[in-house]
Amino acid sequence: MLNKSIILTLLCLFGIISPPTLSQGPSIPDSLYNKVVSLKKQLPSDKRNKQILTLFFELIIHYHPTMKGHWRDSLYIYSKSFKSEYGKNLSGLAKAERLYQEGNIKEGSEIFLESISNLEKTNNYAQASFGLLRLGSAKESMVQNSHDKTYPIYYSKALTLATKSEQAAYLVLAWGYIADWHLEKQQFNEVVKTSFKMLDIIAEDKTYSATQYLGAAYKYLGFGYLGLKNISKAEKYLNLARIWTRSPGRSLYLDYSIRKSLAEYYYKYKHHRKALAQIDSAIVTLSNWKANTKLVDADKYLSNVYELKYKCLKDLGQTDSALIYLEKLNTQTNLNIKNELDKSYQEFHEKYSLKEKEVKIIELNNKSLKQENHIRNLLIFFLSSVLLLSIILAIVLHRSLKLRQKNIEFSLELAQTQNQMIKKEIQTQETERQRLAKDLHDDLGGTLSVIKGKIANEKVSQEAINLVEQAIEDLRYISRNLSPPELENDGLIISIKNTIDRVQNVSNIKFAFITFGEKQKLNQDIKLNIYRIITELINNILKHSKAQNAIIQLIYYQESLQILVEDDGIGIKSDKNNWGIGLKNINSRVEFLGAKLDIDSGAKGTTVIIELPLKVKNNEAQTANSR
Repeated sequence: MLNKSIILTLLCLFGIISPPTLSQGPSIPDSLYNKVVSLKKQLPSDKRNKQILTLFFELIIHYHPTMKGHWRDSLYIYSKSFKSEYGKNLSGLAKAERLYQEGNIKEGSEIFLESISNLEKTNNYAQASFGLLRLGSAKESMVQNSHDKTYPIYYSKALTLATKSEQAAYLVLAWGYIADWHLEKQQFNEVVKTSFKMLDIIAEDKTYSATQYLGAAYKYLGFGYLGLKNISKAEKYLNLARIWTRSPGRSLYLDYSIRKSLAEYYYKYKHHRKALAQIDSAIVTLSNWKANTKLVDADKYLSNVYELKYKCLKDLGQTDSALIYLEKLNTQTNLNIKNELDKSYQEFHEKYSLKEKEVKIIELNNKSLKQENHIRNLLIFFLSSVLLLSIILAIVLHRSLKLRQKNIEFSLELAQTQNQMIKKEIQTQETERQRLAKDLHDDLGGTLSVIKGKIANEKVSQEAINLVEQAIEDLRYISRNLSPPELENDGLIISIKNTIDRVQNVSNIKFAFITFGEKQKLNQDIKLNIYRIITELINNILKHSKAQNAIIQLIYYQESLQILVEDDGIGIKSDKNNWGIGLKNINSRVEFLGAKLDIDSGAKGTTVIIELPLKVKNNEAQTANSR
């Protein structure tokens, strides 16, 4: 079934509707970036993060001249932020291409091949295929061989990987590179065949993702027919290419290329009026190009169209007008030469300035050596006179270092003592909690159960019975919270989930609990302290935040555990001196665990982040139970 873009194209061809203009739809980069903005609003996940990285990579493919570096930087930053090997390899492709452009071929090739290999190994065939296309294009630009009859092996492998990816957009892109290669070799029949392959894939693509390359397919088809001297088909498909090209960095150059190619064709076959019309349009395009995108290449291309217009006017016998454009041609050529000379002079000046600086540095070094000899003689005399003083200072310094070492040892001992006190305090609290939980459950709980049994046999109101049942349930909740039995039996994750479920039943705040990463083994002390920290934070949210939503996250890394608790409430005081007992208890437990506590609070909510290192702690937990 034809997709909507192909149907729209057919309607344009048969004159049923008027062709769309570029202003009628967003550019491809705009559409891609809108998807990035939408994804950023979602909760973090591996799938969401990979989608963001892929979109930044595609923004590099559909770059605007002034934005390509920006997207490349964004891809690198987000790859580091997400700690993503996938993003690292995508950044590698972008970096490798930049190195090629700067002339660093060896390093660029190594990074290209390494990134492509890693992407292929991790089944990211589409992105690996694009890397092969860019590598093949870069190598082709350096080694031009007009006798080649088949396209580079990199393109063949890119086709294979694009097919394995089952992503039509990348398969069309691969055929586009091959069409461009045939066009460069002037193999026009092959250009036409390849272009129709692109259109077939686009028409069969049910995801519509390949439609973004519809303009490119029409462009190659138009230039192929132009090379075959079929001007009617060439004009039709080149006009469609202008309609369906959505990348702002390519549309102006494409328009200029089409105008110039048609003008040269018309001039060659003596259709001077048509050639002049295309030349005038090309001049307008180059003026817009130079004004809007600030690309210096526009000046170079102006000299080409001035020369062609001069020839046309001369052949038509319009000598005066021809001379005007001959003068413009000479002026533009001189300007281009001047620009090139200025550029060469600038490069030479920078190199000369560098050499001049090196000479000055050598002179300064020689002068410095002479001064050093003079100073050395003075120093010998000076050092001999202060030698005794130096010995005395050394003795004083030695004693000072000893004293400092003792202070350090004392500080360490004090810190250990404080840590032991904190540990003892926490253990005392837990022992008291367990005792209190047992007493409440065994004594008061038993008493309440007896009361319930007695009043059930008497003529007592149902309200009284309900109150006793509620008291028993509340007692169970308090006892379980003081010493949760499932923490040791079922593990940390289930204990936290059960606590949140119980809280959710009695609170209007919507709680969410999320875990990420491969879970690590923790000993009972660590699990208990983490549980107490999280329950204390939940209590703070319930009592003080006035929030509507709250999220508790446990994010496991290889050597650390991150606890992230967020709410959309009124915030808390950031000054530690104004903290209540709950936050102080949390801080004590964090210090005991050797973790880091960070609280970001404002009018729109509070975020608490606790970073707990696990590498050292895991040595103590090799035989501990799993959470």
